[in-house]
Amino acid sequence: MNIFDAEQNKYRELDLRTFSHILDDPSECYKFYWLEAILDILTDQRDEYSFEEIIDRMIANCWHTVTTYHLWLGPRRAGRKDPPNQLEKVIYTFEPVSTLSTGASAEEVIEELHRHDREVRKYKSDLTLNVPYRLLSQFIPDISGSDKIWGRKEILEVINRKGETALLPYTFRRGTSQLDNRIVINAYWKHFLTEETPILKGWIDYHKVVFLQRRNPAVPGIIYKLKAQGDLTRDLSAVRKLWRPLIETNVILDIYTGRELSPVRFDIDHFIPWSYIANNELWDLIPADPSFNSSKSNTLPDWNTYAERFLDNQYYLYTKIHSDEKMMHLFRKCTDNNLSIQWGYDLMNKPNQTHEEFCGILSENIKPIYDSAARQGFRIQNWNHNTVM
Repeated sequence: MNIFDAEQNKYRELDLRTFSHILDDPSECYKFYWLEAILDILTDQRDEYSFEEIIDRMIANCWHTVTTYHLWLGPRRAGRKDPPNQLEKVIYTFEPVSTLSTGASAEEVIEELHRHDREVRKYKSDLTLNVPYRLLSQFIPDISGSDKIWGRKEILEVINRKGETALLPYTFRRGTSQLDNRIVINAYWKHFLTEETPILKGWIDYHKVVFLQRRNPAVPGIIYKLKAQGDLTRDLSAVRKLWRPLIETNVILDIYTGRELSPVRFDIDHFIPWSYIANNELWDLIPADPSFNSSKSNTLPDWNTYAERFLDNQYYLYTKIHSDEKMMHLFRKCTDNNLSIQWGYDLMNKPNQTHEEFCGILSENIKPIYDSAARQGFRIQNWNHNTVM
């Protein structure tokens, strides 16, 4: 059943059937972020919102998706260095001059965006050419059912004319500039959008995930990459408890710095960043020096420099698990949350593997994931020589 059917009686004045199709078959991602931004800024006191404040919120809402997780919002075309997607253009112009932290809030992104208005204003203005109008095209059969390429002025005229006889979610009011043009929310639709915001956001996220997965087919965990990392939890406690006895009784070196790890002060690090891999699988986790790990962020360790050390430490853990009952008990506690992929489970549970066998299987499975992250835009770092590859 359509999720909007149950609301038909409550909101009988509204054409919810048409509204339920406004996100169908998108060629670009703008509709998702435009509608989501409107939901975010709706207040009881206002019915009118400028294009600029909605677009600012769109940029803030996809900021971490693009900068932290390196997802592509639009296609990548051969021979083009700059992305054709306008939201990405704003972000890639803005990011180099910003001072935002990894976990910056939407409000902080917008505040910083305004400080660099000169650099990004053109790209923000470009977003006003079609985005505000296209969301309403389903309500206008002349537009949605036609093969004609409609101009912005024509669409605006048709929408406002339709708004005189029908309840559209919003109509338009001209401002002093493209970015100052306004949408005027219909009171009945405003009540619906406000009351049903949680359901609508879940609906938008579903469509976002489907769209972004098509644009980023090799990237895992898209659903976890719609928000900032700070909104997510990562339970590494069982993995930490597994490594601690080894660090207490053996000399375990940090693979990046060569420092001996302390059993009372060590981090659990994702060799391939969580920002790409989006899971906490044991085969990707390694103990690390906390002072270094905090600066490693979401970069990829240079494979030629660090892979051998990483594989050696993983094999050492494997041998201890299969030679010590207490270690096996701690390992079993990791299997539910930290060992879900079949090849990883088989690798860690199969006894009596040689170093060559174990590391060969681990390398064979993890290197393609590593290479995919590099292609997606994750930076490769070699701290031994303090250079970026």
